[in-house]
Amino acid sequence: MKYTNADKYFSFLELAKKAVEVTDLSPLSADEEKILNFIAITNARGERLSVTDILGRRELAPSMTMQRKLKALIQKGWIFQEPTEDGRRFQLQLTDNTLDHFKKFSKAMQKAAKSS
Repeated sequence: MKYTNADKYFSFLELAKKAVEVTDLSPLSADEEKILNFIAITNARGERLSVTDILGRRELAPSMTMQRKLKALIQKGWIFQEPTEDGRRFQLQLTDNTLDHFKKFSKAMQKAAKSS
């Protein structure tokens, strides 16, 4: 069976798997990955995302689950909390290691797109 239309995607999956295998960060559960991706997209748009804001995102996870998953993401080194100017709220930010991890994924996508 030939997958000509899907070959680039399969190539990306293979390269992405290799990128995950060489990361210094702890592995993520599916829920943690979904939350991390939401934080990353929000940050990439230049939008601020507080802990309070994300706790209200029921499509990601129930509030109690979200609190546990955010704590896990912080402990695993994927995100950190940055205090706002008044110190009463915290913004969720990606760590430098997480940004490096996403850069590896970006390179994998570019490499897969160039492959024939």
